[in-house]
Parts: sequence; structure tokens; C-alpha cells
Amino acid sequence: MKIRVFDESYRDNMIFMVLQAKDALGRKPKINDDLLDIRANYLDRGNIFGIAIDENDRVI
Repeated sequence: MKIRVFDESYRDNMIFMVLQAKDALGRKPKINDDLLDIRANYLDRGNIFGIAIDENDRVI
């Protein structure tokens, strides 16, 4: 596993992972609005948004 700063190339994979995790927990699978635009909601505000990547370069 590697920790990386979010990059737009991981956007769809991250959203899919979040939806799968919520579904697995029995929650309604919906995405929080802030996750739809990581750049505007985190990076452009001077924050860091980290993601975990597995050996297959997938968000976990």
C-alpha cells in the first residue's frame, strides 16, 4: 500500500471505492458533494487530500 496526494486520475476509482464501502456497511450508497471536486474543496484551499493505493494502483 502507498499513500499519495490525490490526483485527478484517481477520481473515478476513489468515488467507486467510497460507494462500495458505504454499500458494504449497509448505508445508502451516495457520494458526498465535497468528493466530487477534490481540487476545489481541498487542494485549492491549501489542504492535502491523501489516498491509499494498492499494488494494482487502485484506491483502497
